[in-house]
Amino acid sequence: MTTSEGPFLLDSNILIYAADSYSPFYAQCKALIDRGLKGDELLCVCPQVLLEFFAVVTNPKRVTHPLPPEEAKDFEEIEVVVP
Repeated sequence: MTTSEGPFLLDSNILIYAADSYSPFYAQCKALIDRGLKGDELLCVCPQVLLEFFAVVTNPKRVTHPLPPEEAKDFEEIEVVVP
């Protein structure tokens, strides 16, 4: 049962902040992702968003605390919805 109307298309920044525990937006973005994974919110991403997320969070020139590729791939749990 969702708590709000959806679906909501996530931007890559939401995923990036949810992956960076040092971000001031981490708690809010992580909570949103968690609600989506539990089925409380209907969230979706497009393939481009996942590619951008992966490119950013694994690149030490773009983030202070890059993720190893194996850890970044954990975010693929989020279902990709393509029209």
